[in-house]
Amino acid sequence: MDAVQSALLGAAAAAALTALTGNTNAQRARKAAIAETLQQPKAQEKAKVDEGPPENVGILALEPYFPSTYLEQSELEAHNGVSAGKYTIGLGQAQMSLCTDNEDPTSMGLTVLTSLLKKYDIKGSEIGRLEIGTETLTDKSKSLKTSLLRALGNPNVEGATNLNACYGGTAAFLNCVNYCANPCNKGKKAICVIVDIAAYARGAARPTSGSGAVAVLVGEDSWLKFGGVKASWTEDVWDFYKADHEVEYPQVDGKVSQECYFRSLRGCYEGFRKEYEARTSKLFAYSSPAYWVFHAPYNKLVRKSFSRLQYYDDPAAPWCAGLDIEGRDYDKLAQKRVEKDFNKKMGKGLEVSRRIGNTYAASVFMGLCGVVEGEDLKADKELAVFSYGSGSIATMYNLVVRETDGDRFTLVKCRERMKLKERLETRVKVGAEELDLALDCREIMHSNPKGYSPLYPTASLWEGTYFLQGIDDKFRRSYSVKKGPVEVHGGALATAMVKRLVKEKNEGKVEREETKVEEGFIPITGVAVGLPGFEDPFSADNIDKLLSGQNMIHPISGSLLASMLEKNVYQLKTTPSGREKIKITSEEMTLKLAAKINDFDATKFGVPKSLVGTMDLAASVGVACGLNAMKNAGLLKGGNGGWELEEGMRDDTGVIYITSFPGLDATVDEVMRFLQSKTVGAAGSERLVEALRSKFLRASAQGKLSDEDEASFARLRARAREEIEDEVRDGSVYEFDRKFLFKVLCLGNSQLAQVAKCRGPNCQVNTACSGTTTGLSIASDWIRLGRCKRVVVIAGDSASSDALLPFIGNGFVALGAATTKASVDEGARPFNPSRSGMIVGSGGVGIVLESASVATPRSAPILAHLIHSQFSNSAYHGAAMSSPHIASELTRFLADVEKLHGITKEEIAQHGVYYAHETSTNSSPTASCSYNEITALRSVFGSDLLSRMLITNTKGFTGHSMGVSFEDAACCSGLKQQKVPPVANLNEIDKHLGDIKLSEGGDYAHRYSLRLGAGFGSQVAWALYGR
Repeated sequence: MDAVQSALLGAAAAAALTALTGNTNAQRARKAAIAETLQQPKAQEKAKVDEGPPENVGILALEPYFPSTYLEQSELEAHNGVSAGKYTIGLGQAQMSLCTDNEDPTSMGLTVLTSLLKKYDIKGSEIGRLEIGTETLTDKSKSLKTSLLRALGNPNVEGATNLNACYGGTAAFLNCVNYCANPCNKGKKAICVIVDIAAYARGAARPTSGSGAVAVLVGEDSWLKFGGVKASWTEDVWDFYKADHEVEYPQVDGKVSQECYFRSLRGCYEGFRKEYEARTSKLFAYSSPAYWVFHAPYNKLVRKSFSRLQYYDDPAAPWCAGLDIEGRDYDKLAQKRVEKDFNKKMGKGLEVSRRIGNTYAASVFMGLCGVVEGEDLKADKELAVFSYGSGSIATMYNLVVRETDGDRFTLVKCRERMKLKERLETRVKVGAEELDLALDCREIMHSNPKGYSPLYPTASLWEGTYFLQGIDDKFRRSYSVKKGPVEVHGGALATAMVKRLVKEKNEGKVEREETKVEEGFIPITGVAVGLPGFEDPFSADNIDKLLSGQNMIHPISGSLLASMLEKNVYQLKTTPSGREKIKITSEEMTLKLAAKINDFDATKFGVPKSLVGTMDLAASVGVACGLNAMKNAGLLKGGNGGWELEEGMRDDTGVIYITSFPGLDATVDEVMRFLQSKTVGAAGSERLVEALRSKFLRASAQGKLSDEDEASFARLRARAREEIEDEVRDGSVYEFDRKFLFKVLCLGNSQLAQVAKCRGPNCQVNTACSGTTTGLSIASDWIRLGRCKRVVVIAGDSASSDALLPFIGNGFVALGAATTKASVDEGARPFNPSRSGMIVGSGGVGIVLESASVATPRSAPILAHLIHSQFSNSAYHGAAMSSPHIASELTRFLADVEKLHGITKEEIAQHGVYYAHETSTNSSPTASCSYNEITALRSVFGSDLLSRMLITNTKGFTGHSMGVSFEDAACCSGLKQQKVPPVANLNEIDKHLGDIKLSEGGDYAHRYSLRLGAGFGSQVAWALYGR
């Protein structure tokens, strides 16, 4: 940092202090610091240098981007049924880049800008201006520049989006040049990002589609400096425009547009020639520049245009005497005369556009990339650039090659780092039919962007490419970065879902995807969870905690550990000598981790205090989740402080309560209180009196006591009874809970109904650990059968409570199914070869399902849809899973999904997330929960599809909450937010599981969530959710 910079920084700091405190001392200090610094000889000399204008401003670096897939124009000719050569000769195009619905101008801009910054190690603080050139708008107000700033990490950056058809890139570039040439900005660099997606409706113009982006770094000491000569031509014409905001395609008058192009070229050329000759005192002709770069909608237009320059130089030349410049004879002769010059001066620049197609505003900059890549550019070589944008605006300007003073940005480095030829050659070719499918798919997105999730998978994208994650209900777009290499299988890009939805759109069967709701999808309108491991089980950010994978598992207390060990537990293990009973005698042999839910005040959820006393912990958690979910769904607007349904909804609202241990928490607590009263407490005084009397009787020779002794013992008894009554009154001795029957008979389903006034169908379901998924399936059946219009499915379990863990936890210890690890990172390892067993958890879930007939009219907040569900039993074993039966049930399930809803397993694999039941049990490599699941999935989906489907799991951070399925809640909320929980402690995958893709968490574009619920007693439940 030099002295002047130090002074200015000091001044800035002092100014900030003054603004905050009004301290005039800071002002004086600031002035003194500047004066003292500027008096130094070196500082004065430096200041004089800095006063000079920036020199040799121009291009420091170029970075192009185009999609990783392309099609051959010759194959498109055959596909469209036109004559061979119509596109390859008639348009002069060879290939076309293909852009699907998972890329847009923002994603491409982020990709190319991030790549530029990374390749040249550019810091955001070096950039003072960021300009955008595009005509592919995703917002009519918000500048694309604001979305790209995330890559710079510097908010102090000028610039905005420039819009005028294909001219926006040139406007952005010239703005950057002017910025860097301004002495006020000396030392700063600028970047212009030019990006466009050229898309046309079916017809003659569609073969001129294409897409791409270029990032241009502008600054001093450039190797391709701005020459300073330029001329422009503007008109008010309607040759190409996009006034219809309902479609992505332009209105085009091809004939008028070509005429405007020629007219603008002549106007710019003649103005440029005049300016050039005035500035340099040299004659200028079309042959003067070493290279030309033209805006290239298609190659044939550029070839025609270039041939006209010789006419503009000398309209009276003998060779063209009597020829009409607009005629075919002129074209043939003129192109033949300049063919050698055309190939020499324009060939390399046009090669890129011939292979990727029209890139609108980025076209001339793609041409510059081609020249840099393919030509031997020597110092002082001159390039002339012609840029045209319909409407119309055109500019011609010159660039000059030079040797740089520094070595950070050079021509050689630019050529090496672009790797343009290599990137063109490593693209993946797809069939010509993919063009219509991709553009029709973009039509679906463009016509109904609200709540849109891209249909195309990201497998075809290059690693490091930004892609469109989704568009939320407020039209806000989110983006993620592709991880992993390109995967395109068999040259097919469009998935079965794309083909199906495009077919339905073209046949007019489905105008909007939401109409599928009426065909059987059940809207999910409310979700809530009660989480273990946190001080407040019902924090407002619970869903975010669940989706981000925050840990909820902690070591259990010493007293609870002691209670575990006193239960005289044995494990039955197979040894070489046979089966052996091994007693659990030490802390090392038992579980030490659990996910425990804390107590909470249920009255905050509208539960009357009198009713709270009739609830055990599991029921109270489930009821609170149900009330929260109903509140989130916008259903509770009645009495009791807004915790009741309005009268018109009560008879149509059902409740299903899921728990694995109904009333057991209350039962164990009651029994333990009684047993403790028999061994400790005030009740022991009366027993001691009776024991003492018995001892006196045995010692008496007559076998009886004297009247005096009997009277004394009577007084002792009376005194003991008084103590007992006192202790009963203050609650320190056992008294049977008169509300016990309510706790074991009136469970969460009836209690939620009582609080919220739900008078519809009502029941409790227990299918062990598949309970929530089974309950949701029953609820959807109720709605489809017309039994009610909405169902609140609640689940609550407290297996890790102080009352139940010594019994439930020891049950899993006895089976060898619980981990005995002491740390969370060692004990919670789903899919890991070192996984060692499950971790007992607790918690609650509330999910509201509604009929579309009532959800849609009231504009309910739809999070997701339950597309299809199914539950059954393997009739196999009390604890083990039957992989063959699970696979057969999944086959049946997926067949029904395709038959009823037209969704194939290929679509689910490519656009879905699988929420695994995985409990981390691992008795052997081929006898574990995850092995059974993955084996079943692979037998149904096949290895190829399974390797593409993202797999996640929540039990690694929530513990196993028994009948409470946090996975179902995450399915719904994850689809809404387009996020997926991470697999906990993911550092290695069990090789016996094969090639699987496990979630690292965060943003993930998906349309489906597939869920398996498996429970003790061979219970199996499947559910498919969709956006």
